[in-house]
Amino acid sequence: MPSPTTFLAWITSYPMGAYLLVLALSLLVTLVEIVTVFEQAAGRALRTWGALLLLLGNGLTSLLIFDLIRTLAPETPMLPLAFTVGVGLSALVRTRLTLLKPLPQLGQSEARGLEIPFDILYERWQSFCRRRIDRALAAGRTQLVRSALEHLTEEDLLGELRLLAEGGFIITPLPGGDEAFFERVKKLPEERRKSYLAFTLLDMAGWQTLERLLNRRRASPAGPEPASGNQESGERASGQPGSKPGA
Repeated sequence: MPSPTTFLAWITSYPMGAYLLVLALSLLVTLVEIVTVFEQAAGRALRTWGALLLLLGNGLTSLLIFDLIRTLAPETPMLPLAFTVGVGLSALVRTRLTLLKPLPQLGQSEARGLEIPFDILYERWQSFCRRRIDRALAAGRTQLVRSALEHLTEEDLLGELRLLAEGGFIITPLPGGDEAFFERVKKLPEERRKSYLAFTLLDMAGWQTLERLLNRRRASPAGPEPASGNQESGERASGQPGSKPGA
């Protein structure tokens, strides 16, 4: 069985294989960056338009840089070049390309040259994609909390938070400690308490916890109607309590 190095060298021996390797490495690095930045909502972040634009932009940029280097320096070994461009794309893009740098004039320590600020362009591109991801996640958070306010009670949210805090399963520690947090919740106005608990559960325990609590509530069977309600309706139909039809 060939070693990974031999396999990669065989792939990069073909021009198309080298391009595919650069693209795969660039996409993998971009995926890792998105997952580490949006750790608590990585799956949702990857399904946004901002993540898709960032993946496409980084992939195309890596291919263009790889093709440019191959054109300017065709004698460069293919495998190291593919790894350098695919993995180190962010470092390559953050460099400044100086097209022209004249000699300094008399009395000047250094002359200003004509530069292409790839680092500024790349940071703006990343910020643009990041804002798209943040907006999509904010809309999803609002929708999830609104659904929690409609289907869950204050006791459901508070009980889930207490259970997770006592078991040590909360991703981010509660502000001020567990007991201080629950004491502060009791002092909040009643109209704010439920939404505060929902957002806290979402922030501290993650999306999956609140979604699982909602699914459990929706899946719980509805209890039977009270017998008193059926009895009252029968009494109203008969005209008097306990009377039989035709009496």
